[in-house]
Amino acid sequence: MSTDFPRAEVCLWTDDVDRAYAELVAKGAQPLSSPHDFLGRLRAAWVADPDGNPVEIVAEHVPEPSS
Repeated sequence: MSTDFPRAEVCLWTDDVDRAYAELVAKGAQPLSSPHDFLGRLRAAWVADPDGNPVEIVAEHVPEPSS
């Protein structure tokens, strides 16, 4: 992977960040950041494309209903 800054970042919206991340890593994508919640309303993870550029996988976070 290059030590230069990436020239671009691809952002892919999905319904299930955890599943998409697991599938990409299982198929050989380099993990950069595992799935996590942030900004109170998003869930995201990052992997690297074959050239080392970051690919963000993101979904709107739907909190579990309180019981």
